[in-house]
Amino acid sequence: LVVLSAQIIQIIIAFIPGQGIQMATGYIYGIGVSIVFSVVGAVIGETIAFAIGRALGYDGLRIIVPGGMIDKYVDRLGAKKSLRIVFILYLLPGFPKDLINYVAGISNLRLSAFLISATIARTPAMIGSILIGTFLDSKRYYLVAVIGVILFFIGMKYRKKLDAFIDETLGDNISITNKPKG
Repeated sequence: LVVLSAQIIQIIIAFIPGQGIQMATGYIYGIGVSIVFSVVGAVIGETIAFAIGRALGYDGLRIIVPGGMIDKYVDRLGAKKSLRIVFILYLLPGFPKDLINYVAGISNLRLSAFLISATIARTPAMIGSILIGTFLDSKRYYLVAVIGVILFFIGMKYRKKLDAFIDETLGDNISITNKPKG
């Protein structure tokens, strides 16, 4: 419960980095349990942040997201290929992606499509952090580098198929709601 709550809170309070929580989870619980807790926590946290963004609207969201950032994300999420953009941004490790959960809430992006795209893209980095924690516990440091290289090449090889899957399955007609005119 503590690990699940920590993952949820980490996403809702967007400036808390998730890698430390995921590494600690991997260190304590190992790979399988940690992946389940981390993914479930991420989905719950993403859903709550999305709902908060939807409830606050464009103007209210400025309480949570700095002004310049919200406009940058709003422009990206209003683009024709917004789910691809969400996927790529969530795929990048270390990128401050949790603010996007809130901005997605002010788009007409379906919650289900957003969650699928964001969660699939977020999961490899989460697994990487969990593996680091697991391998630190078992003193197998070299495996961290090997797994990172393998995941990189898998991502490069299947990138086009993944783009096609996102476009065909999740749809792409997104616009921002509640944005002031002018």
